[in-house]
Amino acid sequence: MLTTTQRNCLASINLAPEFITDTWDGISEASLTSDGDALSSPLESVTMTFRDVNGTVALTLSSEEAEEITIDDADAWQFTVLPKTPFGLTAGTYSWRWQFTDESGRAKTYLTGTITIV
Repeated sequence: MLTTTQRNCLASINLAPEFITDTWDGISEASLTSDGDALSSPLESVTMTFRDVNGTVALTLSSEEAEEITIDDADAWQFTVLPKTPFGLTAGTYSWRWQFTDESGRAKTYLTGTITIV
């Protein structure tokens, strides 16, 4: 499980490189907490956006689309980014970010990182 504790800061995670022809395994059992406790308002949606080196959006995954991201427990902010075949990215290095929206409508980016497709 990928668990990140949020303390009003932006965490950065570099994902393992992926081969262009392989299935991306996604990210299973991820959760976000604030100083070890669940965040106050339940999770409404999660979006994962990948941008190329020019900043152009190359791929967006969302909990609002079937077979992309599932919210497993909204109160505990637990979610899963589902495997994707094909991944949909060409060879290169991409930045990514997760934007979270809670039930009160507050949208916030807490996690960013990079991934290389070879």
